[in-house]
Amino acid sequence: MSSVEQISVIQLPKEVDVFHYHRMQYSSVLHQGQRSKILLARSKIIPDKKFAVKQIPLLSDEDRDRFSREMWLMKLASDIRGVVTLLSRPVFCGPTGYLIMPFYDKRDLLSQTGKLSHDNWMKVFVRAAVSLRSLHKKNIYHQNLRPENILLNTRDVAFISDFGAACLLSEGCDKVDTWTAAPGFRGPGADKEDGQLCPFQLDTYSLAVSMWQVLSGLCPVKNKPLDHLDNIPPQYAALLRNLLLPDPDMRWTLDKFLTVALELHPDLSCFL
Repeated sequence: MSSVEQISVIQLPKEVDVFHYHRMQYSSVLHQGQRSKILLARSKIIPDKKFAVKQIPLLSDEDRDRFSREMWLMKLASDIRGVVTLLSRPVFCGPTGYLIMPFYDKRDLLSQTGKLSHDNWMKVFVRAAVSLRSLHKKNIYHQNLRPENILLNTRDVAFISDFGAACLLSEGCDKVDTWTAAPGFRGPGADKEDGQLCPFQLDTYSLAVSMWQVLSGLCPVKNKPLDHLDNIPPQYAALLRNLLLPDPDMRWTLDKFLTVALELHPDLSCFL
């Protein structure tokens, strides 16, 4: 996607207040990222209704292309369960872009570290894996899966968010030559020089590290996940061990993980 003109957007004059336009009231900053902010807004019509608004400065052609790609991929993934969707057309207001999304009361997985029961942890893991597999079937790879980008509603249903680094794999290709996932979530071999990387395998590794972090309470930048599985229930440690193998040819795929997970928990088959 190279041009925002190819996507239906709302174009507002820079003096117009985006929140007033959408009958919302700005509340606070939920998250400050390197390139964007996530803002909390409340409906002026339904006081208890909340929204998450991603605010992205568009100061260069690169910024605009990244924003264009993000909203295009979110639209492409809008029919997948467990993926954060847009509640409105994207908004351009002066040199700033806005994405209006649902607000999830339990915030992100990182905030739930140590709070999820093992059964709920498994439900979150399976649901996130099913959603990620559906993204991969559309040739979308996320490239930034970590606990901060997996959101939970009040029923502990997981939603994959933040498509700012996501890309669409070119037709006929199964490898990429660069990988931008965060340190600790990048995966063994992600920095090799020949650049033959399977993005779907690396996404799967990032998801496994995310779930390991929530279960263990440890930071993957400071600790190697495979060295710290002792304090995790054996049945879950076995799943993670196979998803975290350094050799990508030996590492489980999402299909293999889901097959084994459903053998352990047949009641989760309803999530497929």
